[in-house]
Amino acid sequence: MAVAHHAHKKTPPAPKRGAAPSTGAAPKRIMPDWYAAGVGGIAGGLAFMLVEMVLAPAFRLGSPWDAPRLIAAVLFGNLLSGESRPFINTVSLFAHLTLSLIYARFLAMSLFRRPRDWPRVGLLFGLALYFLNYYVIGTFVARIAAERSGWWLLCHLVFGVVAAGVYALVENPEREL
Repeated sequence: MAVAHHAHKKTPPAPKRGAAPSTGAAPKRIMPDWYAAGVGGIAGGLAFMLVEMVLAPAFRLGSPWDAPRLIAAVLFGNLLSGESRPFINTVSLFAHLTLSLIYARFLAMSLFRRPRDWPRVGLLFGLALYFLNYYVIGTFVARIAAERSGWWLLCHLVFGVVAAGVYALVENPEREL
């Protein structure tokens, strides 16, 4: 009588008691990496400011401090009108970076499941942010609406791409939330 030879399949080791079975894939993150979002927001905000403050005077688009003053004027109205220029610039820098951190949190929510799509997501986010600022908020604040331009669109696109790229670089799926 002939003996049949059966090919034996390797079976994975049994999971440890109380452990969930492994699927072999990295665990799916259910929330963004907030640390990576914060780093991306600061990097994006600084890149935005670098573009506006270096290139604006180079192309004779105004003073490098026009945007920070605009931010301070929108947020605080005439409350800071009697203050010194360094104080206004400091307040507006703080406000700008705070907004960058907040916006980057929203960017992270749309990016964390697709970090490889960061260039496209960043560009679309920058475009959406420009329209939010200059067309939605600008509807209520005429001073913002008056500043609409391709120049500010470029700054917002830079913010989105840099913030998304830094998020993708810094994100750690293993980081505890």
